[in-house]
Amino acid sequence: MRENNLKSIVFIFLVVFVSGFFSCSVYAENDSNVDWNKPETIDPLDENIGDFLDGDLQLYRQEADNAYRSGDYEKAARYYLLVARYNSSDAVAIYNLACCYGLLGEAKLAGKYIERAVKAGYENISYIKTDPDFNNVRGQEPFDGAIKNAAKNIEAKIAALGQTIFINGTALFEGRIKLPENYDPNKAYPLLIGLHGLGSDADEFITLWNSFTKPEFIYVALQGHYPVLGENRIGYSWSLRIAQEEGMTNDDIFIAVEYIAQTASGIAKNYKISDTFVMGFSQGATFTYLAGINYPELFEGIFCFGGRFPADLLSEQAVKNASDKLRIFISHGKNEPGNSFTQAITSREALKSYGYDVKFSPHDGAHVPPPPIVMYEFQRWMKEK
Repeated sequence: MRENNLKSIVFIFLVVFVSGFFSCSVYAENDSNVDWNKPETIDPLDENIGDFLDGDLQLYRQEADNAYRSGDYEKAARYYLLVARYNSSDAVAIYNLACCYGLLGEAKLAGKYIERAVKAGYENISYIKTDPDFNNVRGQEPFDGAIKNAAKNIEAKIAALGQTIFINGTALFEGRIKLPENYDPNKAYPLLIGLHGLGSDADEFITLWNSFTKPEFIYVALQGHYPVLGENRIGYSWSLRIAQEEGMTNDDIFIAVEYIAQTASGIAKNYKISDTFVMGFSQGATFTYLAGINYPELFEGIFCFGGRFPADLLSEQAVKNASDKLRIFISHGKNEPGNSFTQAITSREALKSYGYDVKFSPHDGAHVPPPPIVMYEFQRWMKEK
């Protein structure tokens, strides 16, 4: 399954309310005489004709993702079909639908939706060929033939466009900033830099501001440099290559790390800053570790949640050098997929063995930002010395 790493925080009552509303609006077309395959039957002057636009497909995607994780692949396929019905260019939803068919042993359907996902823009053929979701159908002609066709289409597209090259250059990147209530420009405030997860963006990550209690600090949410196909939209990545697919290259990684450090210095030129912290989720947590440990002179502490400690990208000397300068706060969901929670505990112990001041605050969630109680705990931790 190929999906975005960041799930939005949604209050339960909002989910129930909007989901109920959207159930009505999405299917409103079935109560009319409109045949959406025949544009001549559409009455553009009907004031209710576009009610389906008021819904939030993200809620149905979440329902599909939850069903997938629980092993109810037929239910997941039903909801992914609904998402794709209203956004036929959502290559990730279509690919996830193909995965459901693969897990159900439906070789012909799995192949058909792989081809449709490629048509919608999904291009990672190497991942398709190794995705374990297709183990039940791999080797069957309806599926294998579709994979060959998908590979040909991807190769033809690449051949038509020419080879990709990458050139290092200078650019301005968008971010968001929130100031404390009753902000006083003559007063020095702590600075918190936020790094979103893979497939998210600064607009989404800036909303974590609402998880804090009367924040008395400046919060800046940065945006990754590289656009990626996320959930029903374009999101961003901090690295040029997605780690679990193709491996990250050091050049693009440390360009991003330097950018985070430059942000800390740049904000300090325009605002009075006392201490500076970095906070990151998922892929953003990995880059939070990298920024903090490589530039310990710039940061008082880092907050890493739902992400891995990138020991393979850090020299032992760099880890040792930052141990007496950098405080670390780690939060991780006990229900994270795989053994990542165990890995988070291992990372905590490894960092403590180097002499780091590490606070570990687990929560009962999965791969989501921490609950408000952990955010409040981190907020208090920022004030400690």
